[in-house]
Amino acid sequence: MKNLFLKLSIATILSLFISCVDSNDIKPETPIFQNYSLYHNKNNNSCFALANFRLHKENGTILEIRGNDKIKLTCNGQKTGFSLVGSIWNLDDCKTGANFSFTKENGDTFKNTIKMSDLRDIDIPKSFTGLKIGENYEFKWVGKPIQEDETLEIHIEQRDDKSKLIGAETIISRMINSETIEIKKEQLSKFTKGKATFKLTRIREFEIQETDQDAGGVFDANTSVSKEIVLE
Repeated sequence: MKNLFLKLSIATILSLFISCVDSNDIKPETPIFQNYSLYHNKNNNSCFALANFRLHKENGTILEIRGNDKIKLTCNGQKTGFSLVGSIWNLDDCKTGANFSFTKENGDTFKNTIKMSDLRDIDIPKSFTGLKIGENYEFKWVGKPIQEDETLEIHIEQRDDKSKLIGAETIISRMINSETIEIKKEQLSKFTKGKATFKLTRIREFEIQETDQDAGGVFDANTSVSKEIVLE
């Protein structure tokens, strides 16, 4: 959840600069782009869902839905908040996936579901325990190769005893059919010797089931796992 809270903090700052519109101020016939996400944390088998919207298309103006709007949005699970990154729900049972229902002022309703079977598994090898800061490393994950609709992300983060951030690096690969990702020594240069958190995330992106006119929509199905490693 740490990355989620980071997104929320960034979104709060960006809200001062990014154009957005309240959902009460739009016409019912305005097409709305829907983006729904399901996140599965394998470490504690927890799941949360996220929904966000834009006007007309994927890169349109951000639409804010605050819960007392003319537009209604529901999802199974306990709602924990909202911001520019979207509305967030903690799911009681990962097996059910995320079931979203989005109703506009004119009564048009769009129902979209991300199932757990839509997520693709990935894991960190038990034999992987650390990295050498001055060397390149070819990391091989446990799981199938990357597919056309997927992105693989590695996030390395290091903090001191007081939780102050020492360094962080995100490495992304979209190389289809690859089973490894290179971690370059230059990407490790900001770290110091000691413990760090290594997080591996597999992200699958695909079309939603019910769209609002021609605005379109996207699902993001995310599987993540992390472990403590040693940087030498």
